[in-house]
Amino acid sequence: MQNLHEEFADICDRVKKTHEVIGVFEINERGIDETSGLDRTKEVGFLVDQSFWGQGIMTEVLSRMIDYLFKDLNQLEVWAACYIDNEGCQHLLKKIRF
Repeated sequence: MQNLHEEFADICDRVKKTHEVIGVFEINERGIDETSGLDRTKEVGFLVDQSFWGQGIMTEVLSRMIDYLFKDLNQLEVWAACYIDNEGCQHLLKKIRF
């Protein structure tokens, strides 16, 4: 089984064979308190170069990352947010059931 970096690299390779970075994805801690459960929640952030918008790249990356967070890291919640005028991001988050 591939690790997370390899999976992301595969996605990028399918889009652009030059191996240059076309976007980023980050996972942030929401807290470390075990009694409140914050130690088992994460917040995700992401962006993709505008020239790659609308190709389903971040939908695939985000879907795989969310799956990884719940299944492999045993998280209880995953959070994401975007600016109110970022309709593309809102659409993406709704598409993957946020």
